[in-house]
Amino acid sequence: MTEPLTVLVVDDDVLVRRALTRDLQARGCAVFEAGGVEAALRILDEQVIDVVILDVCLGARSGVEVAEHAWRMSLAPAIVAISGFASREEMFELGQLGVRAFIDKAELSDRVDELLELARRPTKLEPQIKGQLGHKPINDV
Repeated sequence: MTEPLTVLVVDDDVLVRRALTRDLQARGCAVFEAGGVEAALRILDEQVIDVVILDVCLGARSGVEVAEHAWRMSLAPAIVAISGFASREEMFELGQLGVRAFIDKAELSDRVDELLELARRPTKLEPQIKGQLGHKPINDV
C-alpha cells in the first residue's frame, strides 16, 4: 500500500475546491485548501506538501506564481495544473516549472485517480529540461 499524500488544492472557485477536497479525502489524502495565491504560498511555506493541484487562473493573479514558488523549494511538490481557460503562455511556463499534467476542469472529477498516480510517479525529464531550458519566458525560447 502506498503512503497517503498531502495535497494542496489551489482554486478560487470554492465549489470546485471543496468537491476536489472531498474526493481526495475519500482516497485517504490529507488536504489543505487555498483560494488564492497568497494563501497557497503561506501553506507551502508552513507545511510539507507532496502534491499541488493548481488552478491556472486565480482571479487577477496566475497559478504560475504558485508554481514558481514551489519550483524553488528544496522539497518541491509535484504539480498538476487544472483549468478551463489557461493561456498558451501560462501552460508553457508551467511546463517549464515541471507541471506533471494539465487537466481540464470539466474532466477533473473523472480523473482524480489518474491525477494522484501522475503525482506519485517521478519524472525522468525534469533535470534534463531544467538543464537545457532553465526558466525562461516563452518569447525567449
